[in-house]
Amino acid sequence: MKKKKSIKLILYGHIPSWKAPISDFKRAQKFNRAPRMFNREYKRIKELKILLQEQLSSNFEMFIGPIEIYMTHYREIPKSRQKSINPEDFCITGADTTNLNKLVEDCLQGIVFENDRTVACILGQKMYDHFPRTEIRIREL
Repeated sequence: MKKKKSIKLILYGHIPSWKAPISDFKRAQKFNRAPRMFNREYKRIKELKILLQEQLSSNFEMFIGPIEIYMTHYREIPKSRQKSINPEDFCITGADTTNLNKLVEDCLQGIVFENDRTVACILGQKMYDHFPRTEIRIREL
């Protein structure tokens, strides 16, 4: 039986959500075009792709078949709530988990797998921690 390939990646720091502001969506609908990303968000996405590439070894081969992705987004505990929130508590504020997952999935595309159509299963969760980061585990099915 062939051993299934799996990798673990960590992106340190705050990750912005993959969501253009509502005003840009309204502007895009008015002129019948796709909404554009702000330059700072686009720049951050390029930085994330570079960080992902640096973590992979030079002989890394992309995933080809169906894969599953598990993501845990650790958000920083707000200073105003540090006494009432414990690390590892689930986070229900800030960006949507689905938006964070989509951003990371788009950053992984072309680096870890060819196209996001190969993602058969994706699971994500947001938790609090003292060190904001995103942990990603990818496994062949």
